[in-house]
Amino acid sequence: ELQAHPELLNHELQGELKMAQRLMVGGHLGDSAFFRQQIDEFMKEARFLEMRGGEVFADPEAVAFLAKLSLETKRAQQIRLDLTTNLTTLTDFHLEILNGFRRGTIKCSIDGFAEENEYIRYPSKWSTVVENLQRLRHLHKGWSKVVQATVSVYQICTLYRLFWFLDEFVK
Repeated sequence: ELQAHPELLNHELQGELKMAQRLMVGGHLGDSAFFRQQIDEFMKEARFLEMRGGEVFADPEAVAFLAKLSLETKRAQQIRLDLTTNLTTLTDFHLEILNGFRRGTIKCSIDGFAEENEYIRYPSKWSTVVENLQRLRHLHKGWSKVVQATVSVYQICTLYRLFWFLDEFVK
């Protein structure tokens, strides 16, 4: 609706809308040569990169972007990376990429224990989440690992099960 009525936006927001439209000319933002050029230029000097989902590791373009920074150009050696994952698609190759970054924080979205997490984050498999939590132990010491949960009616009364599991896991 705002595109149809740009007069509803202040001058600054009109400029932002025009920039977004320019970036989206080719459809998906990642398909925009203009956007990719801007990102490549920015990454030459970047010291911090934050990536959010969907699931970053399920997006081949996102993985290729991180791999280029980490394994090809080695620019990741100067970058602190902050990303969120639900731990459903993490692989050893992803860890290799992450270990190329100077340091970082990986935020693991786990919303319940076992079958509750599988229900809330379908088609997540609890065994995969646990396996990938263990896999995170192979990140270098510059990485912080955080578990975050969205509280909902589905697990509010049983969230303690996840806390007990995490307490034992950390020990």
